[in-house]
Amino acid sequence: MFKQQADQISNLVSGPQFPENLSLIGIPYSQASSLFWNCLIPHEIGHYVFGRLALAVKFKKKIEAELMTRIGSAVSVDLRGQIIELLARWIEELFCDVFAVKLVGLCFSIAFTELFDVAKFLDTAGKLTPGGMRGETEFRQYPPDLLRVRQQSRILQTDGWWDMVQSLDSQYANALGAAVSLDDSAFRCTALQAEWKVDPIPILQSFFAVLPNLELELEQCTAGLSNCSQNWKDSAETIEKYLESGVVPSTLRKEEGAEEFHPTPIALLNSAYRFYIRSMPLLMNRISNADPNEVESRIRWTRRVENWTSKAIEDVLLLSRRPSK
Repeated sequence: MFKQQADQISNLVSGPQFPENLSLIGIPYSQASSLFWNCLIPHEIGHYVFGRLALAVKFKKKIEAELMTRIGSAVSVDLRGQIIELLARWIEELFCDVFAVKLVGLCFSIAFTELFDVAKFLDTAGKLTPGGMRGETEFRQYPPDLLRVRQQSRILQTDGWWDMVQSLDSQYANALGAAVSLDDSAFRCTALQAEWKVDPIPILQSFFAVLPNLELELEQCTAGLSNCSQNWKDSAETIEKYLESGVVPSTLRKEEGAEEFHPTPIALLNSAYRFYIRSMPLLMNRISNADPNEVESRIRWTRRVENWTSKAIEDVLLLSRRPSK
């Protein structure tokens, strides 16, 4: 839709047609300067991929088949269509989440748990609390946050990021670890019953019956992507050592005299985010008038870490475009 409008405007001034694969992503002004929160952008790219591959059509057929098995003609054709549309939207949101994890790794899941405060359902020991989970397990317009985190955690495990999760002593890691153990029965949907006066149990059963197909589609559309977690593991400690010293980590040496190498942007993002979570005091203790326990000071130096990382990503991308010798 946007491309058609853009092309019409371009035609008014005899301009070129916009690229066939054009997509537009809006970023709130308040988020624009935050490198870490912008790790959420791959989710929006996932919406483009979902639409481009017409995955909604595939999933709607599967959802309808499951619904017919469980509720048959117990609801009108119109209501069944509304239910299918809603379940397809839930599937799309979950696809975009796991697509983002596949694309950039753990930094997306940390940004997600931070932005939506998913860890609020944990007690002081980092365990699930039934009372705190109440709002996090309820299907509404979007899938519940705990389900979204559960699906992300499963990709993090299969793609080799779980070592990084376990290396973090934080509520972010606790939220991911707690969510991955939840089974389907932990989730509910009273909103459906109130709005449409239908039994939500067979509807959720239909949804969860279709859900395994999501990872199959994900694997097909991301086939050929490099192993991002391995790239991170190869350079993470070195990147974080540079950040600890306030050095832009674009050209690295693991030890003095070793050969130089350039980290990938994915490795930079994930290493910097881990550094922000667990190692900021190591940097701030080296700086006069920087107090790790003072909020304003911590925010100021977090922004510095984001700036150094952004500069490193720019450097790496420029270096990758140099003609080979």
